[in-house]
Amino acid sequence: MKPDKIVALKDGRRLEIYQDETYERDDTFEAQWPGKIYHWDPHYELGTRIGGPDDLEGDQHDVALPVYTYGDITGQVFDTRPLDRPFDSGQIGWIVATPAAVAACWPGGASRDEIRTRLRAQVHDFSLRWNNEVYGYRIMRYQLEAECEHCGRGAEWGEEDACWGFVGEIDQVLPWMLDQAGLKPDQVKED
Repeated sequence: MKPDKIVALKDGRRLEIYQDETYERDDTFEAQWPGKIYHWDPHYELGTRIGGPDDLEGDQHDVALPVYTYGDITGQVFDTRPLDRPFDSGQIGWIVATPAAVAACWPGGASRDEIRTRLRAQVHDFSLRWNNEVYGYRIMRYQLEAECEHCGRGAEWGEEDACWGFVGEIDQVLPWMLDQAGLKPDQVKED
Protein backbone atom coordinates (compact mmCIF):
# COMPACT_ATOMS: atom_id res chain seq x y z
CA MET A 1 0.00 0.00 0.00
CA LYS A 2 1.40 3.37 -1.04
CA PRO A 3 1.17 6.27 1.45
CA ASP A 4 -1.07 9.23 0.61
CA LYS A 5 1.59 11.58 2.00
CA ILE A 6 5.13 11.26 3.37
CA VAL A 7 6.44 13.81 5.86
CA ALA A 8 10.22 13.80 6.36
CA LEU A 9 11.48 14.32 9.90
CA LYS A 10 14.76 16.04 10.77
CA ASP A 11 16.08 12.95 12.59
CA GLY A 12 15.96 10.84 9.40
CA ARG A 13 12.67 9.12 10.14
CA ARG A 14 9.50 9.75 8.20
CA LEU A 15 5.81 9.87 8.95
CA GLU A 16 3.76 8.05 6.33
CA ILE A 17 0.05 8.92 6.14
CA TYR A 18 -2.45 6.41 4.77
CA GLN A 19 -6.17 6.40 4.23
CA ASP A 20 -7.62 4.09 6.90
CA GLU A 21 -9.08 1.35 4.70
CA THR A 22 -10.08 -0.71 7.73
CA TYR A 23 -12.29 2.03 9.17
CA GLU A 24 -15.91 1.03 9.60
CA ARG A 25 -18.61 3.24 11.02
CA ASP A 26 -20.07 1.82 14.19
CA ASP A 27 -22.38 2.68 17.06
CA THR A 28 -19.59 4.32 19.07
CA PHE A 29 -19.57 7.13 16.49
CA GLU A 30 -23.25 7.88 17.08
CA ALA A 31 -22.90 7.74 20.87
CA GLN A 32 -20.53 10.72 21.02
CA TRP A 33 -22.92 13.13 19.29
CA PRO A 34 -26.27 14.61 20.37
CA GLY A 35 -28.02 14.40 16.99
CA LYS A 36 -29.77 11.68 15.08
CA ILE A 37 -30.20 11.92 11.31
CA TYR A 38 -33.63 11.30 9.78
CA HIS A 39 -33.71 11.16 5.98
CA TRP A 40 -35.98 10.34 3.07
CA ASP A 41 -33.37 9.59 0.40
CA PRO A 42 -33.77 5.96 -0.79
CA HIS A 43 -30.21 5.77 -2.19
CA TYR A 44 -28.31 6.13 1.08
CA GLU A 45 -28.30 4.63 4.55
CA LEU A 46 -27.72 7.79 6.55
CA GLY A 47 -29.71 7.11 9.69
CA THR A 48 -33.41 6.56 10.26
CA ARG A 49 -35.43 6.63 7.04
CA ILE A 50 -38.72 8.56 7.04
CA GLY A 51 -41.22 9.05 4.22
CA GLY A 52 -40.60 12.73 3.54
CA PRO A 53 -39.88 16.16 5.01
CA ASP A 54 -43.26 16.38 6.69
CA ASP A 55 -43.04 12.95 8.35
CA LEU A 56 -40.65 13.98 11.11
CA GLU A 57 -42.42 13.85 14.43
CA GLY A 58 -40.73 15.96 17.03
CA ASP A 59 -41.13 17.75 20.28
CA GLN A 60 -41.08 21.51 20.74
CA HIS A 61 -37.97 21.08 22.90
CA ASP A 62 -36.03 19.27 20.14
CA VAL A 63 -33.36 21.16 18.23
CA ALA A 64 -33.45 20.31 14.52
CA LEU A 65 -31.44 21.44 11.49
CA PRO A 66 -31.98 20.47 7.85
CA VAL A 67 -29.44 18.19 6.16
CA TYR A 68 -28.52 18.94 2.55
CA THR A 69 -26.41 16.94 0.15
CA TYR A 70 -24.51 17.37 -3.07
CA GLY A 71 -22.65 14.65 -4.95
CA ASP A 72 -19.91 14.83 -7.54
CA ILE A 73 -16.98 12.69 -8.67
CA THR A 74 -15.06 13.43 -5.46
CA GLY A 75 -17.78 12.13 -3.16
CA GLN A 76 -20.92 13.15 -1.35
CA VAL A 77 -21.01 16.38 0.67
CA PHE A 78 -23.40 16.76 3.59
CA ASP A 79 -24.11 20.08 5.31
CA THR A 80 -26.74 21.83 7.41
CA ARG A 81 -26.81 24.83 5.10
CA PRO A 82 -28.11 24.85 1.52
CA LEU A 83 -25.36 24.07 -0.95
CA ASP A 84 -24.67 26.42 -3.83
CA ARG A 85 -25.81 23.93 -6.48
CA PRO A 86 -29.55 24.29 -7.04
CA PHE A 87 -29.78 21.68 -9.82
CA ASP A 88 -27.94 18.77 -8.21
CA SER A 89 -28.30 19.30 -4.48
CA GLY A 90 -31.10 19.54 -1.99
CA GLN A 91 -32.42 18.72 1.40
CA ILE A 92 -32.50 15.01 2.19
CA GLY A 93 -33.31 15.03 5.89
CA TRP A 94 -33.03 16.50 9.34
CA ILE A 95 -30.59 16.14 12.21
CA VAL A 96 -32.40 16.26 15.53
CA ALA A 97 -31.17 16.55 19.11
CA THR A 98 -33.74 15.54 21.72
CA PRO A 99 -33.66 16.85 25.30
CA ALA A 100 -32.44 13.42 26.48
CA ALA A 101 -29.55 13.40 23.99
CA VAL A 102 -28.62 16.95 24.96
CA ALA A 103 -28.61 16.03 28.65
CA ALA A 104 -26.30 13.08 27.90
CA CYS A 105 -23.81 15.33 26.06
CA TRP A 106 -24.11 18.34 28.37
CA PRO A 107 -25.05 17.27 31.91
CA GLY A 108 -25.04 20.94 32.96
CA GLY A 109 -27.22 22.02 30.04
CA ALA A 110 -26.51 23.87 26.81
CA SER A 111 -27.99 26.78 24.90
CA ARG A 112 -29.80 26.18 21.62
CA ASP A 113 -26.92 27.93 19.82
CA GLU A 114 -24.39 25.52 21.40
CA ILE A 115 -26.54 22.59 20.34
CA ARG A 116 -26.86 23.89 16.76
CA THR A 117 -23.09 24.38 16.57
CA ARG A 118 -22.56 20.81 17.73
CA LEU A 119 -25.12 19.49 15.21
CA ARG A 120 -23.33 21.33 12.38
CA ALA A 121 -20.04 19.78 13.52
CA GLN A 122 -21.70 16.36 13.64
CA VAL A 123 -22.93 16.63 10.05
CA HIS A 124 -19.48 17.84 8.93
CA ASP A 125 -17.84 14.88 10.71
CA PHE A 126 -20.42 12.56 9.16
CA SER A 127 -19.58 13.94 5.71
CA LEU A 128 -15.85 13.35 6.23
CA ARG A 129 -16.41 9.78 7.41
CA TRP A 130 -18.88 9.11 4.59
CA ASN A 131 -16.14 10.06 2.11
CA ASN A 132 -13.53 7.92 3.90
CA GLU A 133 -11.48 10.89 5.02
CA VAL A 134 -10.14 8.82 7.89
CA TYR A 135 -6.37 8.42 8.11
CA GLY A 136 -3.62 6.76 10.04
CA TYR A 137 0.13 7.16 10.24
CA ARG A 138 3.21 5.01 10.49
CA ILE A 139 6.52 6.36 11.85
CA MET A 140 9.26 4.73 9.78
CA ARG A 141 13.01 4.52 10.42
CA TYR A 142 15.54 3.46 7.82
CA GLN A 143 17.19 0.39 9.28
CA LEU A 144 20.63 -0.48 8.03
CA GLU A 145 21.18 -4.20 8.00
CA ALA A 146 23.69 -6.42 6.31
CA GLU A 147 22.65 -7.42 2.82
CA CYS A 148 20.97 -10.83 2.64
CA GLU A 149 23.07 -13.29 0.64
CA HIS A 150 19.92 -15.02 -0.68
CA CYS A 151 17.69 -12.13 -1.83
CA GLY A 152 20.08 -9.20 -1.91
CA ARG A 153 17.84 -7.13 0.35
CA GLY A 154 19.46 -4.97 2.95
CA ALA A 155 18.47 -1.66 4.38
CA GLU A 156 14.71 -1.13 4.62
CA TRP A 157 12.18 1.17 6.26
CA GLY A 158 10.90 -0.36 9.50
CA GLU A 159 7.85 0.71 11.46
CA GLU A 160 8.41 2.23 14.91
CA ASP A 161 4.91 3.45 15.72
CA ALA A 162 1.44 3.65 14.17
CA CYS A 163 -1.96 5.11 15.03
CA TRP A 164 -5.25 5.19 13.11
CA GLY A 165 -8.64 6.89 13.14
CA PHE A 166 -7.84 10.57 12.40
CA VAL A 167 -10.91 12.15 10.77
CA GLY A 168 -10.45 15.09 8.38
CA GLU A 169 -8.41 16.19 5.40
CA ILE A 170 -4.74 15.19 5.55
CA ASP A 171 -3.41 18.70 6.20
CA GLN A 172 -5.98 19.16 8.97
CA VAL A 173 -5.09 15.94 10.79
CA LEU A 174 -1.29 16.21 10.41
CA PRO A 175 -0.85 18.35 13.57
CA TRP A 176 -2.93 15.82 15.56
CA MET A 177 -0.82 12.97 14.20
CA LEU A 178 2.42 14.72 15.16
CA ASP A 179 1.07 15.35 18.65
CA GLN A 180 -0.08 11.73 19.04
CA ALA A 181 3.37 10.54 17.95
CA GLY A 182 5.04 12.84 20.51
CA LEU A 183 6.53 15.02 17.78
CA LYS A 184 6.64 18.81 17.51
CA PRO A 185 6.12 20.77 14.28
CA ASP A 186 9.75 21.98 14.40
CA GLN A 187 10.88 18.35 14.03
CA VAL A 188 9.43 18.26 10.49
CA LYS A 189 11.91 18.79 7.70
CA GLU A 190 11.02 21.74 5.45
CA ASP A 191 10.08 20.84 1.86
